[in-house]
Amino acid sequence: MNILIPIDSKEKSTANIANLSDARAWAFVSLNNGNIEYIDIFKTKNDIEKLIDFVIIKNKDENIEEFLEEGVEVLVVSFQKTIEEIVEAYMFRELYEI
Repeated sequence: MNILIPIDSKEKSTANIANLSDARAWAFVSLNNGNIEYIDIFKTKNDIEKLIDFVIIKNKDENIEEFLEEGVEVLVVSFQKTIEEIVEAYMFRELYEI
């Protein structure tokens, strides 16, 4: 399972989720059996060559057509900010579907 998160920093330890239009980088999180296999940071989402299953967004009013056209499911955070908080919320099904 691969998750994409727009973030405000290239440093995964300090990065918080950002609006799609404000993303300074993209966190690509690979999960296997409920565990994080790895987290890669990319400058642009076009640099990612692997399949994306879910994209996580900060706000339900963002422009998500591109992801929907590609068959990527979109989830919205409620209050989570860091990559770790978002992944944990995903695993506990605490994110909202668009």
